[in-house]
Amino acid sequence: MKVWQIALSLPLVASLWAQPPQGRRGPANLENMLAQRLGLNATQQNMLHTALEEERTQIRGMMQQRQALHQSLVEAIKAGNADQIDQVTQQIASLDQQRSAIHAKAMMKFYSGLTADQKTKVGQNLEMLLGPGRLGGAALARPRRTPPPQ
Repeated sequence: MKVWQIALSLPLVASLWAQPPQGRRGPANLENMLAQRLGLNATQQNMLHTALEEERTQIRGMMQQRQALHQSLVEAIKAGNADQIDQVTQQIASLDQQRSAIHAKAMMKFYSGLTADQKTKVGQNLEMLLGPGRLGGAALARPRRTPPPQ
């Protein structure tokens, strides 16, 4: 049962991980959001842009590799090969770990150039930079909507 839950959720995760989000959540908008919310000066904006560009360069090949692994996972599911499913999901997890580390290191470079006041705005747990997703706190940074009464 657990394998099927993983197998069914992986296509969604892979599509979100493999492609940069469009619209409000894209990397350029992360830069704009941080610049506005933190009041970044030109030097800090350059530092952020450089850190995110380095991150994108480092993960570009990883995204292609992840897409290939996803295809291997699909083939393993269709073939009923549980051992291959275990192997491929471990490789995917390894790529996810590497990507998280790359993002954290990019944010470390940026964070080091912030003022004390800006660091306070980022949050004790670096919510704006790390957030719940892999691309930084874009999801946390948006104001939350309350659902309409029913």
